[in-house]
Amino acid sequence: MVVTLQIFNWDLKRILIDPGSSAHIFYYDAFEKLGLDPDQLQPFKGTLARFTREQVHVRGHISLKTTFGTRENAKTIRVKYLVINAPNCYNIIIERPSFNLLGIFMSTRFLVMKYPMKKGKIGTLRRDQKTARECYHNSLNLWKWKKKVGT
Repeated sequence: MVVTLQIFNWDLKRILIDPGSSAHIFYYDAFEKLGLDPDQLQPFKGTLARFTREQVHVRGHISLKTTFGTRENAKTIRVKYLVINAPNCYNIIIERPSFNLLGIFMSTRFLVMKYPMKKGKIGTLRRDQKTARECYHNSLNLWKWKKKVGT
């Protein structure tokens, strides 16, 4: 599921919601585009293994206020992101820890997330299907390019 979230007071598109992992990933290209300073990164020891089993160097981590939803559906939490420098069509990948913190229920059939709000209300975050298709096609092209150059 691909959505737009508000991070550091910017609406950031191309965010993949992936309940299958436990690390929040912030790609360095997007980090720079938001005007964030690399000096804000806290040290992180270790590497990150992607599902392809290749290891990726983590530049550091940063905690940022992240808002899910808009207006009456908005709910803000602080998310700790691992910042990596690797090619990807997404800007950020949001993982399982935020789902637990927000109390999210995600329907893959209807491509919607629901979460409890104050006063018994339910917040809703819907997917961005057009952007999801673009990211999917871009990731296929990236995979073909990596295969061609042998990385």
